[in-house]
Amino acid sequence: VVCCLLLMLLRRPKILIQRALSYFLPCNCLPAMKVSRGAYNVVLHGFGFMALFTAFQTSGGFQATVLNDVMKKPDLGYNSLAIIYAVFAMANFLAPSVVFFGGTRLIMVVSAAGYGLFIASILSLNQAVILAASAWLGLSAAVLWTAQGSFLTINTTDHNRSVFSGIFWAQLQCSLLIGNLMLYFLVGGEKVERETALFFYRILTGVAVGGILILCFTLPPKDGSTSDEKERLVVNGNNNVDDDLSADEEESLGSSIEVVHGESEGEIWAPTGALDLFISVFKMMVEKDMMLLSFTIMYSGLELTFFSGNYPTIIGNFFETNDIGLSGICVGVGEIIGGLSFGRVGKRFSLSTVVVMGTFIHTCAYALTFLNYESNVFDNAYLGLGLTISFLLGLGDSAFNTALYSTLGTLYNQRSSQAFALFKFFQSGMAGIAFAYTNYVGLSYKLLILGITMLIGAYSYVVVDRRMQRTASSTPSTYPKIE
Repeated sequence: VVCCLLLMLLRRPKILIQRALSYFLPCNCLPAMKVSRGAYNVVLHGFGFMALFTAFQTSGGFQATVLNDVMKKPDLGYNSLAIIYAVFAMANFLAPSVVFFGGTRLIMVVSAAGYGLFIASILSLNQAVILAASAWLGLSAAVLWTAQGSFLTINTTDHNRSVFSGIFWAQLQCSLLIGNLMLYFLVGGEKVERETALFFYRILTGVAVGGILILCFTLPPKDGSTSDEKERLVVNGNNNVDDDLSADEEESLGSSIEVVHGESEGEIWAPTGALDLFISVFKMMVEKDMMLLSFTIMYSGLELTFFSGNYPTIIGNFFETNDIGLSGICVGVGEIIGGLSFGRVGKRFSLSTVVVMGTFIHTCAYALTFLNYESNVFDNAYLGLGLTISFLLGLGDSAFNTALYSTLGTLYNQRSSQAFALFKFFQSGMAGIAFAYTNYVGLSYKLLILGITMLIGAYSYVVVDRRMQRTASSTPSTYPKIE
């Protein structure tokens, strides 16, 4: 966090971001490349989310243990989680209206504060305060992720969206690596002492505040508008090129600029008020493409529950408690590698290829899970194989999420707030259902459910992606190519 703040205080922080991006963008872009405002915003907000979720994800994995050992209330952690997911799922329908009228940048900062408030509430060791903060976090999470999806869409183009989606995802998942390393080295022993827990949560609160401060340094639109999302929807129907790019910055893209083959052609959707925006969420839910993508999104919620909730418990039951931290580190490494690589794969080949690769990776992970823990192939479960499974779960998760972020941003570029609100609604809703049945369904049946939903989700995604490719190939570009 300190390094990120120092980066922002430097005289020309874009130069450092340019050097970082040089590892991921095509080589022919590098000689004359200048970092656009969009690229700066995407990378900087990625650092903010990395710090914020280093605090939150570490807190979430440690919370139940702390509340049980310190407050002697083993159910409080799960009740808090249930409230978060319930409010999160329902608040997604209101989130687009909040983002539209508040603006993505302001709303991201305000809703990020809800995460910091929740983490700080643990310091109170008061049940009422923790549950109230959980409800506020559910609302904040819905608004934050809707704003983040719109922010990413606004600051990227069709040409670079998959690459920047992958970079953001890798930055976000660094939180798994950093958080689990903190937990592994700072907290030890079979039981968590009160002072140790409070000291650790003070650190997490400080890290969350650092992430909020980083989000404050993202740049507004060039005209100084307070609501960049409103401006994009009402004033300008095209989201292909950053409005604030100079001629030199446009040349730095190094490739042709093509129209968005989602909603940028033909019609410009502009809501007339909050009610219109609210109704549009339900209308989008029954659109053919969204209905197909919902299966992929719901699978992402199921596998999120498995690798973040179920699998760590399996590791703890079969091996040592500290190995849960190692498992989380392996998941984080897989997420980071996938985020940095799958964006380039989608750009070079197609996003369907990314999803197919993610399906194959998760199929291997589920098969190895069954062999290591459920079958009689091995006399005892092997930790090395268990950590390999953790890595594969993270790698496959990054494939699905990178593809979904890029597709939603392109397909619904005029209505990105609604699209990402539904994304989180389906994902968090399915995650809540999975948490509800997790204590009543055995591992074999969980793997079977994951496998079936994975195949359905992958097929649905490929159908949508191929339709988008056919539309792109049959629609002539209305913009001149920039060589």
